[in-house]
Amino acid sequence: MTPKVSCPVCKSQLLRITKEHLKTKKHLGALQKAGIKASNDPALNLIKTPKKKESKNRDIEQITYKLLKLEKVINQLQIQQEQIFNYLNIKSDKVIKKKVKKISQGEILDAIDKCVQIYKGKSRWVKIDDVISLLKIHREEELNSLNNILITMFNQNVIDLAEGGEPKYPILYQNRIYGMVAHQ
Repeated sequence: MTPKVSCPVCKSQLLRITKEHLKTKKHLGALQKAGIKASNDPALNLIKTPKKKESKNRDIEQITYKLLKLEKVINQLQIQQEQIFNYLNIKSDKVIKKKVKKISQGEILDAIDKCVQIYKGKSRWVKIDDVISLLKIHREEELNSLNNILITMFNQNVIDLAEGGEPKYPILYQNRIYGMVAHQ
């Protein structure tokens, strides 16, 4: 059997002194008779408080563990990000090292003729986008080169340019948007 504890104020025999006991009429009455303030109650020293420090330490350990785990994940993400960045840099270097396809005026005229044949001679005007697809031009540098050549050919009266055709890759020249091309 567990020994009982005697309350120093009201002399009650208890298994343990709790806060609920301190709120009882018997205990409060004994405090008043003795002239003791509730804040100076000697029974407060006998109340067993839960070990908050242990739970706080446990919480701190868990937080520390989670932070360390999070730090590892962030480090792994940074490593992966660097690998992706390096891969993209290598890939972009390879793309830059590729030579820009040089297009001759003859190739452009041949592509225009092929487009006229595809349209079965219905019109001498063909879409610039069709010429681009026949020349198999994909990169921006090659498109810029083609635009410069077409403008030069237009100025030399080798070809005509016209508006329209709803071009995906239009030629912008003299404040106009050209989308159709034909032999002069």
